[in-house]
Amino acid sequence: MYRERSLVVLWLVLFVGIAARIMTLNDLVQFEEAFVFNRHASIPPSELLASAAGEDNHFAYNSAMNAIWHLLGTDAMLLRFPAFVAGILLIPISYQTARMLYNQQIALWTTVLVAGLFPLIEASTLANGTTWAAVLLTGMVWLCVRILSENRLRDWLWLSLGLWLSMT
Repeated sequence: MYRERSLVVLWLVLFVGIAARIMTLNDLVQFEEAFVFNRHASIPPSELLASAAGEDNHFAYNSAMNAIWHLLGTDAMLLRFPAFVAGILLIPISYQTARMLYNQQIALWTTVLVAGLFPLIEASTLANGTTWAAVLLTGMVWLCVRILSENRLRDWLWLSLGLWLSMT
């Protein structure tokens, strides 16, 4: 019964987290978002990977933003879409990581905090790579815990990919 109730709470928190992020998608574009777009996301991914220069140059995020820009346009909501997806992914990844490290009750509280704290909601809708960095970091912690308990090659490969993506 406790597990079923926890699952309902988890889905409710996820829904509230998504709704909170949707409400901030139409905010005005901030300086950092414009800087990231003009400096990194508006150049082709091959040049972006070759340069790897400066702050806010998250290759995976900027490549996704570049693809959306070419396919769909420069509307602020569209440019924020990769960050929005990462902000949503951060909620269940945080739950799973906390559950593996502690227990289900702490995992639910972690999920409530990640879904409801305004700085994380705002970061989830800003067109820069910080939310993807948080997703990668949380996912790598989860993978490290799995590696310590199960030591599977697949987890090592995913960890290597996450490290590469977080460094480029």
